[in-house]
Amino acid sequence: MDYHHRAALPACVIPSPLLLMRIRLIALAVIASLGHLARAEQPPVYEREVRPILAKHCFRCHGEQSAKAELDLSSPSGVLKGGESGQVIAQGKADESLLYELVLSGDMPPAEDKQLSKAEVATIAAWIAGGAKFAEEAHVPGALSQHDVLPILHRRCVMCHGPEYRMGDFDVRSKSSLLAGGVSGPALLPGEPNRSPMVLRVRNHLCPPQADIGEAGIEPMTSEERATLVEWIDSGAPVATVEPAPSGQGDLLVSDADRDFWSFRPPTRPPLPGVKRRRAVRTPVDAFLLARLESDGLAFAAEADRLTLLRRVTFALTGLPPAADEVAQFMADDAAGAYERLVDRLLASPRYGERWGRFWLDLAGYADSEGKRHADTIRPFAWRYRDYVIRSFNRDKPFDTFLMEQLAGDELVDYANSEALSAEALEKLVATGFLRMAPDGTSADPVNRLSDRVEVIADEIDVLGRGVLGLTLRCARCHSHKYDPIPQRDYYRLVAVFKGAYDEYDWLTPQPFGNQWKLAKQRHLEVILPEEAKAIAEHNAPLEKAISTLRSQQDAASDKQQLKKLSERIKQLEAELRRAPKIRALWDRGRPSPTYVYRRGVETQPGRLVEPGVPAVLTDGKTPFAAQPLNHSTPKTGRRLAFAKWLTQPNHPLTARVIVNRIWHQHFGQGIVKSIDNFGKLGTPPSHPELLDWLAVEFVESGWSVMHLHRLIVNSTAYRQSSTVSELQAQLDPENRLVSRMPMRRLSAEEVRDSILFVSDRLSGRRFGEPSPVDVRQDGLVTSKEQGGRWRRSIYVRQRRKEMPTILETFDLPQMNPNCTQRMDSTVVSQPLHLLNNRMVYDLSRSFAERVARDAGLLPRANVERAWLLAYGRPASEDEGREGVLVIRQLTESWQREGMDELQAARNGLADFCHVLLNSAAFLYVD
Repeated sequence: MDYHHRAALPACVIPSPLLLMRIRLIALAVIASLGHLARAEQPPVYEREVRPILAKHCFRCHGEQSAKAELDLSSPSGVLKGGESGQVIAQGKADESLLYELVLSGDMPPAEDKQLSKAEVATIAAWIAGGAKFAEEAHVPGALSQHDVLPILHRRCVMCHGPEYRMGDFDVRSKSSLLAGGVSGPALLPGEPNRSPMVLRVRNHLCPPQADIGEAGIEPMTSEERATLVEWIDSGAPVATVEPAPSGQGDLLVSDADRDFWSFRPPTRPPLPGVKRRRAVRTPVDAFLLARLESDGLAFAAEADRLTLLRRVTFALTGLPPAADEVAQFMADDAAGAYERLVDRLLASPRYGERWGRFWLDLAGYADSEGKRHADTIRPFAWRYRDYVIRSFNRDKPFDTFLMEQLAGDELVDYANSEALSAEALEKLVATGFLRMAPDGTSADPVNRLSDRVEVIADEIDVLGRGVLGLTLRCARCHSHKYDPIPQRDYYRLVAVFKGAYDEYDWLTPQPFGNQWKLAKQRHLEVILPEEAKAIAEHNAPLEKAISTLRSQQDAASDKQQLKKLSERIKQLEAELRRAPKIRALWDRGRPSPTYVYRRGVETQPGRLVEPGVPAVLTDGKTPFAAQPLNHSTPKTGRRLAFAKWLTQPNHPLTARVIVNRIWHQHFGQGIVKSIDNFGKLGTPPSHPELLDWLAVEFVESGWSVMHLHRLIVNSTAYRQSSTVSELQAQLDPENRLVSRMPMRRLSAEEVRDSILFVSDRLSGRRFGEPSPVDVRQDGLVTSKEQGGRWRRSIYVRQRRKEMPTILETFDLPQMNPNCTQRMDSTVVSQPLHLLNNRMVYDLSRSFAERVARDAGLLPRANVERAWLLAYGRPASEDEGREGVLVIRQLTESWQREGMDELQAARNGLADFCHVLLNSAAFLYVD
């Protein structure tokens, strides 16, 4: 058995391949040594010798009441049935039995429990080797049913005989449709596999047609699958009535004790704590932080100076340095509330949405290309989702609405019942691009197989799990979560929620271009955008008229040469017709395939049938998950809409806590929960649990306003602290978990690039629309293209996975595989070398110097003052001014020694000085 298919039970550690090899060698030796016992004595019997061992060591996790991983070892039928990883004993073959493998390796029971003795392990080995005998006749798992066969037909046949295409008028998705057959009559003859046309066509390699194998995920049945089909038909094609366990009701795999974990309980608003230094409390945030500091013998650090605060909060809210006029305005405002008014201006800036839109795009895994394949195909319409996110942040769209639109925008509007979409309806469709951002290479063969599709779905579940819920749901894909109370079937219940749109058996390809196979439907919606409808009509009208005239001439023409010219001209004009734009969206088609648990996460090993649902640990255990089909012009399951409503309940245990914690992390460098994408049992506990819950409740009760949350944080005394570290702080709060000071941080990749453009006066103000292209040199250097002598902000540059601008990659722009929940900062030699030697940075330093000279002339002291203000957001001190003048003079003299005239040498000296400033720590770090 392949190691990949031997995933251990959730209470166990997955053994390594090397360990498995050693285990098998030991097992063979043990079995050989027991051979004479098996011949001399009766082999062990389950009830007499084996069950007592299992009761002693295993029933706590795998008994009738607990049955973790759906494995019950307390009865013969439970042992034979196995669990979510499949059967655990192979009768007569101890070395091929998962149960023996795990107890022999010591991986079962868990390390904290008492391990089996060598004699007990030997008894289990002898029992399995002797045929796994039971004192009473055990109930062997039932015969094959439609649930063993229909998944095979979905994998191999539904592409041609299913919901989208029904070749030969034949549908394979139920026994009744198999009996009905198609134009050639019934495909299934129960009890007669050798006469059943569907078997004969598979055996004779007529289905699938040889020419179609490899296209659109079509692959022939394996020998094991054919054998299962034949066995089922031979036994009369029995149908078993299997009701999936209802989601959210009485799940024995999740207990009330599981739900009592801090992050699985709904947040409640705690009272504000009392503090000694009450004058230090500006917002409720301060009360919670200061109470903890005082209890540990600390207090807030001194307040940072006004210019430091200006630069800090301007970068935090807009991602750009303060402009010189903003510095002057803030410093001139000496009335009470000047800082708060500054915050309001920054939140009202269109730059705010670009900065915080980038934050969300990281979580979504935004990219302008598909990834997966070497071709890394461009996504031509992904930018509409990027623009939706930026606009949503600028409007302070309520976060619950923001989530609802991204998870179920297509189910919020009846978009098919309209010739032209309203702006509101269009926005909701574009929002579902959130669910289309994971890498997806299925636009071409041979990476459009079932396994490739399942990976796309798994990536989207991972993005949702870590990004929105703060849970490592992916760990429950192959087996029940080892640490958190998330059974494997809950993972597949969540998969079923998305099945109306993401169906591995009813797949839509992600690309609208290229040579698509006849069965490869595209996952793009063609729409008439309200703001573009008039322009399209005006552009197309004369072309359509010209084409009509040419067609009339074509009908009247008799000369072949004339016909050829007319035909070529018609093709040219048709190519110029501006077609209706497309959007990258996800939409429910109202025809989901059944969802089965995939044993060990392998799509060819379906287990139990499940219905749509949510993690049981996040429910009350009594209320079922209910999704109602929607009364739209086209069928809709309503599943994602029901899920989105559940997720945005005001008392949801995780939704508000997770986003509040993420925003806190952006401002303070670490979250209240440090493991920002893991609120489970392996995550770090919150440093200030009452503060986290207060903020979560306040966030919801404020109307889910992200801007309100920003104001609470950046207006606080805690946020205004100096970053200077005292000896006492270093001793009592070395990691700054108590927020006894503000951390210094390096600019993000986008902030580095955009700030260089900003101070050089070369940053374009053009917003939204198609991304700016990039140039890729033969040596691998990638740069964004300038447009009209300027460059757009980084968020508007094409984000192709394999062609990211070099400066962004150098400063740690993350790979989206599938997304990024937390950016990591590195300090490597390539960063200063890039700023020093890169031609674009060099040219921009010249533009920076030209701007300084325009503003201040060529007097060295005036140049230093202006350059300092533009680069650092503050005037130079006396010492800095003196040193700056000296440096400019020395650089100018070095150019003169090379024969340059005095004026040009002065310009070059200033340019070199500006280049130095762009390389400085004061430019690259925010205090």
